[in-house]
Amino acid sequence: MIEHGIQIASLCMMLVITINFFIHKRLPLRSTRFFTCFIVFGLFNIIVEFFTLYTITHLDTVPAWFNRFVHQLFIGSIDIIVMMLFLYIDSRARKQKKYSKKELIIRIIPIIITVLLIIFGDLEYYVGLDGYYSYGFMANTIYTFVVIYIVLSIIFIIKYNKRFTKYEKIMILLAISSWVIITIIQYFNPTWLLSSLAIVLMTQFIYMSFENSDKFLADGKGLVFDRNAFEIMIEEFIEKNKLFYICNVTLVNSESLSSIIGEEESQKLFESYVENNLCNLNGKCFYSKDKTVSIVFEKKNDYDKFVSLKLNNIYDYNYTNYKLVLNRRNIEFDKEYESFAEVVKELDKVVDKISGYKDNKIYSISFNDIYYIEAVDNQTFIYTKNSFYESKEKLYQIESSLNENFIRCSKSMICNYKKIVSIEKEKNSRLRANLSNGETIIVSRGYTKELKNIV
Repeated sequence: MIEHGIQIASLCMMLVITINFFIHKRLPLRSTRFFTCFIVFGLFNIIVEFFTLYTITHLDTVPAWFNRFVHQLFIGSIDIIVMMLFLYIDSRARKQKKYSKKELIIRIIPIIITVLLIIFGDLEYYVGLDGYYSYGFMANTIYTFVVIYIVLSIIFIIKYNKRFTKYEKIMILLAISSWVIITIIQYFNPTWLLSSLAIVLMTQFIYMSFENSDKFLADGKGLVFDRNAFEIMIEEFIEKNKLFYICNVTLVNSESLSSIIGEEESQKLFESYVENNLCNLNGKCFYSKDKTVSIVFEKKNDYDKFVSLKLNNIYDYNYTNYKLVLNRRNIEFDKEYESFAEVVKELDKVVDKISGYKDNKIYSISFNDIYYIEAVDNQTFIYTKNSFYESKEKLYQIESSLNENFIRCSKSMICNYKKIVSIEKEKNSRLRANLSNGETIIVSRGYTKELKNIV
């Protein structure tokens, strides 16, 4: 029978699209979640149709309740697929804007009514030499439901015309047209059973135009997204008024590296470092600007873990060790931002000061005035030329916001190497660093090599 070949071909094509979709990194957008539901229910529907093909041809042996049940799953999943297509188009037209309760209720009223009709509606079956199919009030809900959501989808495309590119509009219209045309053919030729073909065509058109993650990737490995993807995701977070966290890592010494290995190789070196050291975390990586990668976190625990990490400044690239001077800036976006531009402005602020407390007063301390920072008995102290201040932050949190002039001296101390005037050898392979204000600090054995390379 021709429909068996259609089902098998549709299942194979749907499996290819589904696997490809899930193995790639995806942006955590509202529209992407709708498409995920769309593709999952599409695959589910094609699989369920195989059961309906069996039960309808074995009415004498299959229990009537089971035959009705699989047909209810089949018809209900088609309705959900059409609704998800509409919600997907709607969310993209609205630029991922969150639904109010009223807006959401209006959009799901048709599916609620349809579910009731599927549960209680009558269903009949035709089995003949020319084929077989189901019909009745329950089956007819598909046609009514399709008309409602297809019309709504077209209305939203027209209403938000400027929010789609010409190519995207063509792909959406092809997806809708394929479903409408096949539905009409199916209506007049019920034994052909072409719904699975319509689902595959809709999925393919939407996937090609929007959900193929490759078009958002800045590299060919599926690890880092581009600037456009960064803007899209941040705009959704702002719209949802959702707390999120960004860690910006910038390559400071790109010019010196370029003078050694060339601009192109310097860029590849940084990309290699990002892919191997930063993109194996639970955040999404974006090349937000030149020589800068932004890692976006949705969960506080994932963000805190990254902040506590020490970035590896010596990186092996093509069997050669290179020193990377990396500046890290961490921001918790717990304020209300109205646009992506405001977020970028916050990220681009030059931060060269940290806060310290003394005598119940808060002071803003310039990086250039800091000699060293030390953690003692779960307290953190910032030392300047003639004074010291207490910080509310942990040592690792302060370290992540400092510039390249600061290095670790021990597990409990960070120093400004610009304030070191000389170093002397100590016992147990340690170093004594003499500071310009007359103080001395001890550099632990595990940190002496880095200091020797700088001073």
